[in-house]
Amino acid sequence: MKKTVLRIALSAAAAALVCIGLAVSCADDGVEGKNPEVGSYLDMFAGWGKQAKLTVNIRPNDGGEVSLNPKSENNTYKPKSAVTAMASEFEEYRFLGWSGDLNDSSSSVTVTMNKDVTINANFLSRNIPAFPLLIGINPEGSGGVSRLPSQTVYKAGDTVAVTAVALAGYRFIGWSGTVNDTAVTVKIITVDGGFGPTANFIPLSAPAFSLDARAEPAAGGAVARNPNWVVYQQGDLVLVKAQPRAGYIFTGWSGASASSEDSLWITMDGNKSLTAKFESVAVSDPGNVVRGTFIDERDGKEYATVGGIGTQMWMAENMNIEMGNSWCYDNNEANCGKYGRLYDWETAAAVCPTGWHLPDNVELRRLEAASGGIVGAGGKLKAVSGWSNNGNGTDDYGFSALPGGRRGLDNIFSLAGDDGFWWIATAIDDDLAHTRYMVYNSDGVMDGGYEKGYGFSVRCLSNVAVRPPPPTSSFTDERNGRMYKTVVIGNQTWMAENLNYQVDFSWCYDGDIDNCNKYGRLYQWAAAMDLDASYNNSVWGNDVKQQGVCPNGWHIPSRREWGDLFIFAGGTGEYGEQNKDHVGDKLRSVSGWPYSEYNIPTDDFGFSALPGGYRYNSFREINDNGYWWVATEVVGGGTIYGGGGNAYNVNLNYNGVYWDPNPNGGRFREKTSGFSIRCIKD
Repeated sequence: MKKTVLRIALSAAAAALVCIGLAVSCADDGVEGKNPEVGSYLDMFAGWGKQAKLTVNIRPNDGGEVSLNPKSENNTYKPKSAVTAMASEFEEYRFLGWSGDLNDSSSSVTVTMNKDVTINANFLSRNIPAFPLLIGINPEGSGGVSRLPSQTVYKAGDTVAVTAVALAGYRFIGWSGTVNDTAVTVKIITVDGGFGPTANFIPLSAPAFSLDARAEPAAGGAVARNPNWVVYQQGDLVLVKAQPRAGYIFTGWSGASASSEDSLWITMDGNKSLTAKFESVAVSDPGNVVRGTFIDERDGKEYATVGGIGTQMWMAENMNIEMGNSWCYDNNEANCGKYGRLYDWETAAAVCPTGWHLPDNVELRRLEAASGGIVGAGGKLKAVSGWSNNGNGTDDYGFSALPGGRRGLDNIFSLAGDDGFWWIATAIDDDLAHTRYMVYNSDGVMDGGYEKGYGFSVRCLSNVAVRPPPPTSSFTDERNGRMYKTVVIGNQTWMAENLNYQVDFSWCYDGDIDNCNKYGRLYQWAAAMDLDASYNNSVWGNDVKQQGVCPNGWHIPSRREWGDLFIFAGGTGEYGEQNKDHVGDKLRSVSGWPYSEYNIPTDDFGFSALPGGYRYNSFREINDNGYWWVATEVVGGGTIYGGGGNAYNVNLNYNGVYWDPNPNGGRFREKTSGFSIRCIKD
């Protein structure tokens, strides 16, 4: 107990000495009836020996120097000391500002030493451009911006974090200009010139509208908007742009706009919703392209066609019919024969024949994507000759684009051999319309807008989409080495071509070998069944897997097998014309048939039926009808034709497919007729 009292007394005495020696007031602390605790003086005494260190870094080392006031050995200072740091530039350098525990652009700053402090003096060579970072405020007086690091100037490439700060009565809605973002703090990289973004604010009381912009499907692309704000004011204009991803095209907007333009302005006069529609388009295999012809009934001109670039069928030549405002290049008829005619836009919109049309912007995007994309599509669509300076293409798809030049508003013709221009059905406004053009020194396809009075070429697109052909295989007939395409439809495997194997009582149409190569041979029924000719007038009586003249492993299809094919193709199995479901169109080749406005062949399954005509005493109906023998004969059933001299057949023409599952009726002909053969696999 005595030792404890003594220690307290000694401590109090020491504290008294401290008070006297430091001239520190030891009066009461302002609380009535209470004096300072002894421990408080001890804490003060103990803190006398604790120093705070000021670390100064110069960046770069040869950029300048820093002086401190007051100076101190080892840059250590008493707690709460105020130290002034002054930055001085060396020649060829300029001072940018302080960083570290201090952010300031003034050359002279004061640091309070409550703890250890590190500051960096930043200098920049005068040989390296430096710029002030200019941040806009919209509207003026609505807010401010803080920066980190905070410097007078920045060099190109510096990264600066800028934070928007709204003043009372306003709220921040987003950045515009060099940054399009809604985050309060954004990082920007300064560039030459020092121009930064604009911080946008609106009054808290102002009406605020939202813009919901999205992509459909989400995997197909994105929608960019500028400015990209959380909310907008009455009358704000927003630029929205559809951005398709690889393998997709933009097809149009829904919601606040129905335009197909990939960029458009939206006026914010209420809450808006906008959806960008995207469509997947795969690059087409050139091996699946189907080449054909089309005859324009207005003047009898025949045009080459090409189908299977995506789902489209195009004319493979420019239109060349005289109508409206149209011209031959240089008013030379020979150029019409080479390049087609040049039309103004109004005439171009009406010049395509029935069943065809002037394509719009979206249809051109499909063509470009299916041909490999706009960057390289031109090289694949341009003809292999005719372009100047060896600017020809590879013409992978048979599109055969030629540089037909143009006719200007001044009636001057130009650029034939160098450039090709084609009108698009999509108008931009009352005076302008879209075009596509290709040039000799690029493999791209360019989108342009021209006054409608220009004279450009026209390429017509079929009104009917063409499905990509199904996978096909091939089979080689060992008897003559001829190869046939084959196709699987449902659970059946068919030859995708008519049989072309020579036997007695079989013919090429009109005796022309080229017709055999295109349409196959025409056979009497007994010859097709590989029977004695006497069976053309008597009953054989068996239609089950009769090989006939088909190769080993294949046979002449029966009535039931043909019927199953039509059902697989979507038919109903009802009597007579089977085209209300377009079954015939799904089986007909996309080219080689006469045009019908209502029944367009699509060859959905790759069956590729052609109108090879028939023979009965003479050759008849080539290019109009196709007839195929059935293994099933007409026997009894109450018909006067059931005596053995008739057999069933299938007939395809532009109106449909004709057959009959009814055993007491159906399409049949005398067995001595010459019809085509399609073999089906066993």
